Amino acid sequence: MRLALLAVASAWQPSFEELHHELFGLDAAESHVVKNFSNPYGIRPNFKNYPHSNLLPQFFTDILDILQLEGMPRFIVEVGSLHGHSAIQMATVLDKLGMTRIPILCIDPFTGDTNMWASYQQDKSVGGWVNIIDGRMTIFDQFMANVQFAVNRSVSPHHILPFQATSTVGARWLAAKGLSPDLIFLDSAHEADETFLELSMYFELLQPGGILFGDDYGWPAVKKDVDRFAAEHNSEHGADNPLDLRIARAQAVGAGAVRRFWATFAAVDLPHPGGARRWTPQEWSALSHMRWRCLAATAPFSMVLRLLEENWLEAGREEEEALLRVASTALDRKGQGNGRQGTEVLVKSREAAAAAKASEQWKVLLAVQHLIGRPSSEKVPGWKDMQQELHRKRERLLEQARTFMLIGSLLGSGGDAPKMEERCLLELRRLLAVQRLVPEEWRR
Repeated sequence: MRLALLAVASAWQPSFEELHHELFGLDAAESHVVKNFSNPYGIRPNFKNYPHSNLLPQFFTDILDILQLEGMPRFIVEVGSLHGHSAIQMATVLDKLGMTRIPILCIDPFTGDTNMWASYQQDKSVGGWVNIIDGRMTIFDQFMANVQFAVNRSVSPHHILPFQATSTVGARWLAAKGLSPDLIFLDSAHEADETFLELSMYFELLQPGGILFGDDYGWPAVKKDVDRFAAEHNSEHGADNPLDLRIARAQAVGAGAVRRFWATFAAVDLPHPGGARRWTPQEWSALSHMRWRCLAATAPFSMVLRLLEENWLEAGREEEEALLRVASTALDRKGQGNGRQGTEVLVKSREAAAAAKASEQWKVLLAVQHLIGRPSSEKVPGWKDMQQELHRKRERLLEQARTFMLIGSLLGSGGDAPKMEERCLLELRRLLAVQRLVPEEWRR
């Protein structure tokens, strides 16, 4: 889940070359820190394993649309970069929009967080993307390998620069140098009080009209700190400089998905009112009830989304390990002269592992269908049928989940107006804003 904070602050914004020299004392044209990365451990670029990037192109494009009205962005800071997926995503979008020389400073100690160190030996979903060499995690090396790969093939070399430092050191360095980003992506601590500290420090660095946005608002510690920061800021500065806090619970859902899924709600529940008139208390009550009923209907989908995404990463790992053990045995037999038998065992073990993984995913899909109140009446098919249908069904459920979360965000946004009539109009505007996403042909 994403959050965005609009800022009011001021200072210098460097070019890529200036920032490169400030950090490393080197001329980027002669000693480009990314292009010249030596990769001492031979780390291969990896864009498949978790941690994936939650920062999808459309969401970032929407943010750029807001900033471009003010001639921004000119300097971007990412706090918490890990393997560089989000930074590469931002650079790619900037290139497509013709903004090929905007620096993206990636501040991260690249040491791993508490969860990574505490869980990687027991939790296979974490251990799968943790690599330790010479007593340290190779997160920085993976970041550099990924960025170097992207720069050498498609991304402009005048974007991404690493700054191996904690978030607090990074913020103080920016302040000491008088550097002021107009776009900050905060995806760092995720710990109670740490997020609040980072928000406080980086919000002070923003250019006037800049945007600070972040990830994982659904994490309890992050949500608590964001809400606390917004409340404290508004209590101190609300009269002259109120904070614009926007929560986008379903970034990545395009208008098409909203149109397809919301159309039924709009057609059945939200008829367009006939003419401008005052709303009676009874009508207001009915409208409010309708809104909250629709809003409540979105709640299970956050659970659906988490269930699907988490399970997809974890499911089948044990079966795959069993497959490797069986395959190893089969190959040993092949080496002993039983080549045909070894091949047959290998094929059968692959089929067994695929069946087990498909069966596990199918159980999740049935659980999801039950959770959202539509238990499946289908007879459970064989594993081959599951394999063919699994991906399509999962993607459909994910789209529905994300769409409902977006609808919940739209319906739940904004504050209440003081007067009854104003409140009614506010509610109506929200509902109509959602309705406008539905094309005319769907409304007939």
